[in-house]
Amino acid sequence: MYCPECFNNSLKINSRGVVRLAFNGKSKETSLFLYNISKDKPDEVKKNVTEKFDEFFKWYAGFKNADPIKNIELYSNDFTCSNNCKILLTTKITIVGLLISQKDVNEIANEVAHKYNLQLQLNS
Repeated sequence: MYCPECFNNSLKINSRGVVRLAFNGKSKETSLFLYNISKDKPDEVKKNVTEKFDEFFKWYAGFKNADPIKNIELYSNDFTCSNNCKILLTTKITIVGLLISQKDVNEIANEVAHKYNLQLQLNS
């Protein structure tokens, strides 16, 4: 992956870290989970994502006049550049395509949104 600091193809995801989730730019303090590439199987990551979507969508469904969900972010800043660049804590690097596929994210979002009668208007 390309490093946001040096712009070289030298960025690698750390073997362990935290994934954060945001929906329409909103998140909860509990909208995160830990990953460990050496231990977690793809099904475990998918299960963790599903649980966090379910938790957020259940909470969001309680809002009156909730806007449709148009943007879903799964990101981390647990990356390392082989050029020793400092990755800022505010940097949001997607884990989609690394730890979980876009197809799985879309399927989970559709399934959980249907469960809580929420509207999705995703572009991808």
